Amino acid sequence: MADLEIVLLKGEKQPYESTRAILACNAFLRLGPGRTVPKLLKTFEEIQANGGGDPPTKSIGTLGQWQSRFNWAQRAAAYDASFEEQRDEAFEDAFKDGLSVPYKRIEELTAIFEDIAPHIMTPLLDNDGKPILHPESGDPLMLVDTRVVAQVRGVLDDIAQETGGRVKKIAPTTPDGKKPLPVTGLNYFAAKPDPEG
Repeated sequence: MADLEIVLLKGEKQPYESTRAILACNAFLRLGPGRTVPKLLKTFEEIQANGGGDPPTKSIGTLGQWQSRFNWAQRAAAYDASFEEQRDEAFEDAFKDGLSVPYKRIEELTAIFEDIAPHIMTPLLDNDGKPILHPESGDPLMLVDTRVVAQVRGVLDDIAQETGGRVKKIAPTTPDGKKPLPVTGLNYFAAKPDPEG
């Protein structure tokens, strides 16, 4: 059986870069932003302690030499940039379909409204299951389900927010609840609390 070729996650293999150095570099890259050689060594120790096999090296000195000789910092920057690019593409793709698209959310909310609205009022029935009629008008007496009304109001509020029909207006106030002075011109200094106060 042929030996498995170990490939760098980012960058080109350098002359004299061993398989162990490549494995260590790949592990370093996978640590993500904030990665350091001491963190890498600690990761290797934890993997070995949990039965994950021998690390490429147990020496922080060797890791430091590999890091500088094979320019792990440049590889890490390129790896992080490609990772960010992939994440950004996935994020953009997620916003091209389904409920991420504003009109799809409105369609879904409208469908929910149309489904629950007919259940707001139901006829009041007698013991035989027949509608009870109003004594004067002869119209069926109706029961209003307040739980459904609350759901309908919530859906309508969601639709209004999605379409920009409801914008929350918040009046600025100071911590003590008073309306602050506008911070313009000379009163810029007056609007700040006195530090010696």
